[in-house]
Amino acid sequence: MKASRFLITLILGFGWCIFFNCSLVHAAGMPVTVQLQLPAHNKSDSVINLDVKPQQKVDFAVILHNPTADNATIQIAPSIAKTNSSGAIFLGDSSRQLLDNSWRYRLQDLGLVPKTVTVKSHSTKSVPFSLLIPNYQGSISGSIIVRPVTKIKKKSQFPNQIQQAYGVLLNVGNYDQLTAKFNLGKVQVTSQGGRSLLIAEIHNQKPIYYGNGSIDCQGTIYNHQNQKISTVHLPQASLAANAILPLNIDWGNNPIQAGDYILRVRLNDGNRVWHFQRRFTIKNQLALQLNQHNPDLKRDNFPMIVLITVIIILAIGLFLWLVFWYAKNKGAASRS
Repeated sequence: MKASRFLITLILGFGWCIFFNCSLVHAAGMPVTVQLQLPAHNKSDSVINLDVKPQQKVDFAVILHNPTADNATIQIAPSIAKTNSSGAIFLGDSSRQLLDNSWRYRLQDLGLVPKTVTVKSHSTKSVPFSLLIPNYQGSISGSIIVRPVTKIKKKSQFPNQIQQAYGVLLNVGNYDQLTAKFNLGKVQVTSQGGRSLLIAEIHNQKPIYYGNGSIDCQGTIYNHQNQKISTVHLPQASLAANAILPLNIDWGNNPIQAGDYILRVRLNDGNRVWHFQRRFTIKNQLALQLNQHNPDLKRDNFPMIVLITVIIILAIGLFLWLVFWYAKNKGAASRS
């Protein structure tokens, strides 16, 4: 199961590299080869990347070739461009997770509805799509997912095998005249995989697509004495339009102390430097839970050292008192 999930992640990662002029048209285990018939005036040779106007129609096709001896059932579906904690754009699902409230359009809203087709053995099938651009200003980013379908007990299932992804970037109207807007959203301290993390959500509140590592973002945690606790720096992050960057700051292996803290975030989009600050409090119960979940925690041995030292001093004192008491009583007995 872990190997299958790793394979999917690997292929999706390579698929998204197409946004950066990487070529991926076939992968081992995929029953068909895939080729995009790109629309007119496309700015890339391998993905859909267009400057478009509102109400413009965009026509393209996904060409599937089946070189095998068996028929192949393939689903073509849209997906949404999102940003992960490493500052890389990935192929998300169709949910609203990791999207700012300003996000508006899925590719499906433009006409890229899921299609399931059967490609016969040793044949080629062209699957046409037509998008209608809305009255909008800004970038709409997503992807086209191509994946095999199997029929098990008359139900369509998508096994953990292989998927291919092709980026879609539609820059609508005067998108280059938009003014950037970022905001610091939810901040929480939690445990993931045995690590204590502060997760700060950086919101891109405008339909501006920041590709090619054009974002420099750094987050730092300070205690109430303004002493640095931990920091993370993403010098070449990307950020999808209207997406959320979940900035993860690893607390490290030192025990988390209950108390007041300050998070400071600096973000540079190439035109302006943004600064955000958020104060937060970690209560005793949360600190205890986080420390218990960290198997690599550096234990604070100072209280134990103090306790052992006190016990030793008391033991020595008791021993000396007993010696003195014995000597005193023995002397008194000899005189009598």
